[in-house]
Amino acid sequence: MCNMNRCVVVFLTITAFLVFAGAAVFFYFGQYAEESILDFYIYNRTLQIFQRYPVEITPAEWTFWTWSAVLGWQLLWLFYALILMCRRYGPKVLTPFFFVFTLLAFGFTLGWVMMWGEDLIHIALGFIGGTAASLFVALAIVYNRFNNLRDGMKKFPTGDQIAMEVLVINGIGLYASWALYNSFQQTAIVLKYTAEVDDEIACTMVLAGLGSTILFWFCLDNFVFWKFTLYTVTPYTPMIVGFTGTFMEFWDKDKRNSIFNAALLGTTSLFLLLKIVHIIWRSRRDSKKSRRHVLTDEEEFKL
Repeated sequence: MCNMNRCVVVFLTITAFLVFAGAAVFFYFGQYAEESILDFYIYNRTLQIFQRYPVEITPAEWTFWTWSAVLGWQLLWLFYALILMCRRYGPKVLTPFFFVFTLLAFGFTLGWVMMWGEDLIHIALGFIGGTAASLFVALAIVYNRFNNLRDGMKKFPTGDQIAMEVLVINGIGLYASWALYNSFQQTAIVLKYTAEVDDEIACTMVLAGLGSTILFWFCLDNFVFWKFTLYTVTPYTPMIVGFTGTFMEFWDKDKRNSIFNAALLGTTSLFLLLKIVHIIWRSRRDSKKSRRHVLTDEEEFKL
């Protein structure tokens, strides 16, 4: 008989999978289908609504296919969570609180698509912002739990360590970053079409916010919480995709926001390169330390 905590994790894992499946179906028909066969709120395509509310930094349409990669990655880690749930002695990394916040994120994403379908852009902003916030909380929870288990166990299973880093942590990081990018994009739309702020000013404010956020994350990632985030590279990629889409769609050397966007594209790409260099350097250094430790132990044993 399973204990209460295990039963809660099993229930939340299955619930998260089902809610994700429902949200993905709604998202597909809201994002890509010409006409929703579900005849629900999402009869308007999300992409068409972005085109209906253009701003200076709206990226090219192809960038929104990033959602396919994001949702596909979530499906992979959810399958891993289902497998982990069935293992009697598997590492208990994914906690109930983690699943609560991922469930919130899936629900917020569903609400975002539905509000877009009704042209409620200011309410939709709250939903996509809620998605990003929930995912960053979930990311913090899994970072802490994963680190504690690795420190507390003599040998953390290698397969589970790879699955956690690649599927779960990088998957949530990708989702959170892309949701955050969409939050900033929609902030520009709300400022222009609801608050009636000038398009150029609204986009400059949003780009400044994006730049500050990326710099803040880079500093935390590489200098403060690097022990937790060392192998998390995906948060940079959605930003690069978004800036590239905007560059391709609206480049104009005489416009301030075009230059600002190009500068952010270059800076974020540099940050990703530095992140990769950081990973290689830390990994090589830790490997050398580990070898020295083994040699010292062998010498003591011989003595």
